[in-house]
Amino acid sequence: MSKLTAFANDYLKAASQRKAMGIPPLPLDSEQTTVLCDLLQEKDLDPKAFVIDGQKDTVSSLVYLL
Repeated sequence: MSKLTAFANDYLKAASQRKAMGIPPLPLDSEQTTVLCDLLQEKDLDPKAFVIDGQKDTVSSLVYLL
């Protein structure tokens, strides 16, 4: 499993659990933020691998989470 896939799965799982309770997702913790910053430095991210909240592509979605 790629780092992006693991990050996306973990984030979406936590966000959906909180959405089911009617509350927004938690802010990213320091570990998640570190992984996200590492991902933003990668040059070969699939632009359609992680698109959330109307963002246009993976990079936009990651920046949106910051």
